[in-house]
Amino acid sequence: MVGTPGASAVLLDAQFPYLQSALTEYLKGHEPSKYCSEETAELMAERALTRAKELWLAQHGGRFEALRKDDARLGGSGFVGLAATAALGSTAPKRGPHRCFVACATDSGVASYRVDPMRKPSSSSGQLGQRGRTDEDALVSRLMLHALLEQHARTKGGEAKGGEAKGGEAKG
Repeated sequence: MVGTPGASAVLLDAQFPYLQSALTEYLKGHEPSKYCSEETAELMAERALTRAKELWLAQHGGRFEALRKDDARLGGSGFVGLAATAALGSTAPKRGPHRCFVACATDSGVASYRVDPMRKPSSSSGQLGQRGRTDEDALVSRLMLHALLEQHARTKGGEAKGGEAKGGEAKG
């Protein structure tokens, strides 16, 4: 996303809290019971939404205290908080299946998406096989873009909804 010309017109901030302590700090002291979960992705997306508003107000001479959804200081901008948490292939063995959770938060609600587990069909046997780290990372990126595109399509009303991705494609 950041490699796209003009990204700074829509991307206000990006955080990558890999360490558990970094995530706890990002979530303002809340320590998730599970770091790779739908609940954690939703908390991260809600925090990203709040942070976007804080940054926008700071840039435009406002202060965040007691901000409401309909606060006129936000200028009617359509803020979105996007987050992902994932257990992907790594040098250290994973305790559970490789999986990812993506959430997209707006003032209308939070939509969640998941790929759990991250398996791909084997071409020869029909059995499920393991994706490589690069493929897993690309799948998470595509799911995040899907969440943003789906949110954009809902901009003119409607409820936030999520979906489950299978084989790299999300359905809502």
